[in-house]
Amino acid sequence: MELEAEMWSFTHSIVDTAAGSAYIESKTHKILCVVSSPSEFSELLSSEEYQRHAKAHLNVVSPHSSQVKDALSSLIILEKYPKSVIEVKVQVISGDEDTALVYIINAVSLAVIDSGIEIRDTLIAVSAGFKDGKVIIGANQLVLGVLVNTDKVVLIRLEGVVDEQQAGMLIQACFDTAKHMFQMVKNSY
Repeated sequence: MELEAEMWSFTHSIVDTAAGSAYIESKTHKILCVVSSPSEFSELLSSEEYQRHAKAHLNVVSPHSSQVKDALSSLIILEKYPKSVIEVKVQVISGDEDTALVYIINAVSLAVIDSGIEIRDTLIAVSAGFKDGKVIIGANQLVLGVLVNTDKVVLIRLEGVVDEQQAGMLIQACFDTAKHMFQMVKNSY
């Protein structure tokens, strides 16, 4: 297993006016994420509508927003914030938005941790692919988002075709790298 590009570095708590924020930088991308504190819906038209909101609503403004929202729904304990909205805003400062998903997920996860919003686990995203028959971490063939303590996959995006054995190799490499990256994140908080 090899690294195609240097791993990402990050900083958190960089936006004073946000509940949580994170900045991630890699050789190819720079990503900023800001998370607001859960706040009550300002306008609910009826008591029936009010009752439907027994957990927080996520408002995600980001490239790949539907994938980010799905991953966050597995990360955040939304039931702890009934009748609330949590806003997540991501800006790709530099780099290709199409290949930014792994960095976006990691920036969002770190910003949520920074905000103090209750989470189930720590979410780390890793990408991997094959080059000359070797697994390369950082290649974008497979993007995997993992809740690292429970080994739960909350995001998977595969481009191209791989056989069952190759898929297993990519997934294992992503899990191993996510565990390693988790230690780096854990040590920073």
